Amino acid sequence: MVSIKAIYFAVIGLATGCLASPVLGTPEGAPVLKAEKRTSSPVTLAITSDGDCQNDNPFVFNGEIKPGTCTTFSSGGNYGALIDNNNIQDCVFKFWANADCSGQATTWFVDVGSDGSCVPLANQGGQFVLGPGAHSVLANCAEDAVPGSSIF
Repeated sequence: MVSIKAIYFAVIGLATGCLASPVLGTPEGAPVLKAEKRTSSPVTLAITSDGDCQNDNPFVFNGEIKPGTCTTFSSGGNYGALIDNNNIQDCVFKFWANADCSGQATTWFVDVGSDGSCVPLANQGGQFVLGPGAHSVLANCAEDAVPGSSIF
């Protein structure tokens, strides 16, 4: 038996023309959202224990990282990074206090084609944030990369 409630909602729905139905495709006039392009092309990164990248200490890490993958450095206490973003898109780098991209982090926006300028990766907005320095990094390189703190 059909309940009074079901009949009521059916009548209201018919009267207002708002019965729910699946919509296939994009309704006319609706904005079309495009998938943002991301890249996994490697970015060259050199990590040092000196915040202005001027010391003679060997680099803790010197090589390529793959955007979208956490890279843990062999030791913590890192305060400077030389980044060559020869990628096809701008990148956002998050430098983490702990290994495996966990704990407190700073965020740096690096334009495509950056020339290896030194990033004081333990700082954020002019403030010293990562007391123990950075122990890992995660990069996102995409059309929609959002600026954090940029020096480039």
